[in-house]
This record gives sequence, structure tokens and C-alpha cells, in this order.
Amino acid sequence: QEIDLIVTPGGYDPLRFAVKVDIPVRLTFRQLGRVGCGNELNLPYGTNLAGGLNLDDPNDVEVFEFTPREPGEYTFFCAHLMYKGIMTVRQ
Repeated sequence: QEIDLIVTPGGYDPLRFAVKVDIPVRLTFRQLGRVGCGNELNLPYGTNLAGGLNLDDPNDVEVFEFTPREPGEYTFFCAHLMYKGIMTVRQ
């Protein structure tokens, strides 16, 4: 499962995406334009499980690999909660 997540001044793209439980995910995070705090991504993917990515400049690309273990909907967000999206983990 591979996801390209882009943050723009208008928010995350895609705003919603789905992955399957117990299958590894490779999420690639990058930005287009000036995004303020949107360059920080907090990505919960289970109870007490989360990853964090930070883009230091507009040319950075960060990759986060994880395996979701619990079905559900998880809100991902920037440091100030100005940008939000939803990851759905399905059986």
C-alpha cells in the first residue's frame, strides 16, 4: 500500500484515504507552496501508535512506513490542527 500525501495552502491531498489492516503502508509526504504549520504531519494509526513527519523546506520529501493493526478512522493533522484529514483502516 503506497500513499502520496501532499499538503498545499488549501490542505491535504488526498483529504481522505483508506488502507487495509495488517498490510504495510508506505506514506510519502511532501508540500506544494507555503503551508505554515502544514509542514508537520501527525499520523495516528492505532491505539497509542502514531508517526510524525516534518518538512524543513518546500523541496523536502519524508517517508513513513507503518503497519496498521486496528480497523477504524484516524484523523491526521498538523501541529496546530489547522490542516486535517482522515485515514480509514479497513479489514
